[in-house]
Amino acid sequence: MTFTIMAHDPDADQVGIGIATASLAVGGLCLFTTLAGDIVTSQAFARPELGLLVARHLSEELDMGALEAALTEADPHIGHRQIGIIHRDGSLHAFSGPNCRPWSGHHLAEGHLVMGNFLAGEHILDAMAEAFRMSDGEPLAERLLQALEAGRDAGGQADGEGRRYTERSAALKVIGAGQIAGIADPAVAPIDLRVDMHERTVDEMRRLYQTLRLLPDYNALRSSQPEDTPALADWEAEHYSGDALPNPLV
Repeated sequence: MTFTIMAHDPDADQVGIGIATASLAVGGLCLFTTLAGDIVTSQAFARPELGLLVARHLSEELDMGALEAALTEADPHIGHRQIGIIHRDGSLHAFSGPNCRPWSGHHLAEGHLVMGNFLAGEHILDAMAEAFRMSDGEPLAERLLQALEAGRDAGGQADGEGRRYTERSAALKVIGAGQIAGIADPAVAPIDLRVDMHERTVDEMRRLYQTLRLLPDYNALRSSQPEDTPALADWEAEHYSGDALPNPLV
């Protein structure tokens, strides 16, 4: 019971994933990365060992044509799984087993992949892909989050009796330093966020993203000009209002 988008931003030289589900702690269960920056999701009747197998396969630069055979050999229940892969160069691969709970499937397009299982229908993926296309020009993390919001708003997860399941965990991850015109830019900094349990997890992910996307500016200042960097509490007081953050002072 999961919907996922994986995508590439060639201008910023980034790849990323957004995933949301009714299950708990999806970020620790389904997502895997390689040292090279490839991202893997192993979902549906999730089996983390398969994500690790795929990550090792990618790290060893083995033939992708042999991967499905390796998965089939390793798992007698491969028909119940979904696997999504985005390579650091943006190339995409996906597998949706025939025994995943309906509706399930995936769509591959230029620069992005949408996939899911236990969904209200195929239109969930269509809505996600459309949101991603329409947000062209925004930072990759923002586009991934908009796709998750679109999937939720289109009906998200539902069983065969039409009962809607809320998203209780989510993850948002972007790999790559991010650059504009070839220069690293904090506005498109990498990001790695998880919401492991929440009654409205996509909303909570939006809140976290809106809050934490300011931090790369401070971190860049602390890295490049430590002698001129204000105290954390002072910087936060200048850039955040109200109770947006817990007070670091005790």
